[in-house]
Amino acid sequence: MKVWNSNQTTEPFIGFGAKTVLIECSPDGTTWTPLNTVEFAQADGSSTYAGFTVDMGAVQAKSVRLTIQSNWSPIGVQATGLSEVRFYYVPVKARLPQPASGATGVSVDTLLSWRAGREAASHQVYFGMDPNAVVLVGTVNQNSYDPGPLNLGETYYWKIGEVNEAKTPSVWEGDVWSFSTSEYSVVDDFESYTNESPNRVFQTWIDGWGFSKDEFFPNGNPGNGTGALVGYDPALGTIMETAIVHGGDQSMPVEYNNVNPPYYSEAERTWDQPQDWTGNGADTLVLYFRGNPVGFLETSPGSVTMSGIGTDIWNAADEFRFAYKRLSGNGLVIAKVESLANTDPWAKGGVMIRESLSPDSRYAIVLASPGNGVHFQARLLNATAAVSDNTAPAVSTPEQNALRTPVWVKLERSGSSFSGFYSTDGVKWTTMSWSPQTINMGAGSVYIGLAVTSHNADAMTTAQFSSVSATGGVTGSWATQAIGVAQPANTAAPIYVAVHDSAGKIKVISHPDPAATTLATWQQWRIALSEFSSAGVKMTAVKKLLIGVGDRSNPKQDGAGRIFLDDIGIGHPAN
Repeated sequence: MKVWNSNQTTEPFIGFGAKTVLIECSPDGTTWTPLNTVEFAQADGSSTYAGFTVDMGAVQAKSVRLTIQSNWSPIGVQATGLSEVRFYYVPVKARLPQPASGATGVSVDTLLSWRAGREAASHQVYFGMDPNAVVLVGTVNQNSYDPGPLNLGETYYWKIGEVNEAKTPSVWEGDVWSFSTSEYSVVDDFESYTNESPNRVFQTWIDGWGFSKDEFFPNGNPGNGTGALVGYDPALGTIMETAIVHGGDQSMPVEYNNVNPPYYSEAERTWDQPQDWTGNGADTLVLYFRGNPVGFLETSPGSVTMSGIGTDIWNAADEFRFAYKRLSGNGLVIAKVESLANTDPWAKGGVMIRESLSPDSRYAIVLASPGNGVHFQARLLNATAAVSDNTAPAVSTPEQNALRTPVWVKLERSGSSFSGFYSTDGVKWTTMSWSPQTINMGAGSVYIGLAVTSHNADAMTTAQFSSVSATGGVTGSWATQAIGVAQPANTAAPIYVAVHDSAGKIKVISHPDPAATTLATWQQWRIALSEFSSAGVKMTAVKKLLIGVGDRSNPKQDGAGRIFLDDIGIGHPAN
């Protein structure tokens, strides 16, 4: 033990430093055994004071207690203390395990290694899946051990006993360490594909378009005859999706089009040699997918699901999705905004009357937002900054600022006069204090309907409307328009996975959500391998993997859209 006694310039005169000190040791922090009572040398009060050492006699201890019985004060000062204490020891237990204790995602082929105890002549390795019952699996002369192939998605426990028969004790048992193996091994994480042949994604994942002959593929590939299109055009930039990813830097975009026969779309990967998907305890196929929400869907009269993306409906030009009918003369539109996904506190969903479909058109809107209440907003002149009831001088009330969905909104036009209203029950309406606003939209017909924007260029929001109605000089059926920015949308359709074995056996599994293509966040889909093997597919000889959109067993004409795939693996989920 090295000790620096209490030290300051007045120490030789005041004597705060410890003098007589009882040293006790304990193997467990509970039972204490006196080691010695020693006299600590007084510090000299200098800035170069170097302290002193105390011989601990090679005691084996977990805890040390110092009891100061007297100090060096010549004038009876009762205060005492030390500046610093350091312990020096011989590390006899194994330490610094690799994998580190508590590590996750460890390879199933990992080796165990550790920093050996200094006196160890050999090492006992204990290993198992129960922290309270690890068993001796071997004694080695080096500080590493190969536990053999491990299973995916399991937690293992281990410890090392450091052995030296010439010492007492002859074995120093170490702490129990743990690590968890990766849940899945990679089938395809889509990180290896580039814009250059032969590493283009559609040269591995065959779609409905195929590709022409080249130096790498002299026979070309005619495609699989479905409505799938894998990847983007390399001439336009990157072939892979780099913004919408689950893990890593890339995902695979798959465009589906089930408008024409065969009314389903699929991408397929074939391996040269059959794959064994059952190794290391694997019992599950996992993949991640996401789509785009439905653009506009009237599920019943007056009930609408509608998505939108864009920086905002604001400033001098707008970015949003607009669902509209034509309005001649006076009229009004009402809707209950049931919900609006919170892509931003200023995401907007509401009722709008608009002079044209140009992004910089004059308009009026009564909107609901996830975090800022209900507001009346307008662009009074084309290509000019929008204004609102909460811009200076703000006239929006605390009540409307605090409103959250569900809430009713209404917008009424009478000539060039526009008025906004809101209601919490659809019966009693409150006229918004910014009403009326004068907006000259000309003598021709205008557009009346629903508007949705995410106020977030990187995320799509979805609004649910009910009780939608438009009255007055309103004509036509619902039409939709992307204003200012493209509005991705998917037709609702099922997604399926199929596995072929080397003997030609195939089993198709459909996702439980029949509208899976409209799920706009990453979805983990786990499929038990037994679902394939119970149909006779040999999971030790997988030859082909298909991922598709539509009803493969009963194809019927459907719509189109795009999904994204990432991180396909096989393994064993930990929970």
